[in-house]
Amino acid sequence: MNVNNTSCIPVEVRTALYRRVAAQAFINRCAVEDAPLPCSLDDLQLIMANELEAFHVREHGVENGIEIACAMLSDMVQPDFLAYAPRLTPFGEMVMAGLHDALINATPQPEAH
Repeated sequence: MNVNNTSCIPVEVRTALYRRVAAQAFINRCAVEDAPLPCSLDDLQLIMANELEAFHVREHGVENGIEIACAMLSDMVQPDFLAYAPRLTPFGEMVMAGLHDALINATPQPEAH
């Protein structure tokens, strides 16, 4: 994990970028596997922010929590996402699979009448 890395880009911007890349990579993978998600790209990003990033902020405070969340998100995606379609790392696959399961279990299922 690359905590406290140096960059001229603010950590909030890097976090948003990695969140979007991870969400898009997961949506791409789901499309290839013909397993559509019950949410849009924007919805998935919001869920990631509320579930994954907020956890670290609550646990470690705002400053350290956002750095840890940014590092976690960067570890979830392949580093060549600017040159190739976004792809998740094995760690990213594991995290997003857990988030997907929680999302599916929280989505109300239609009742049969």
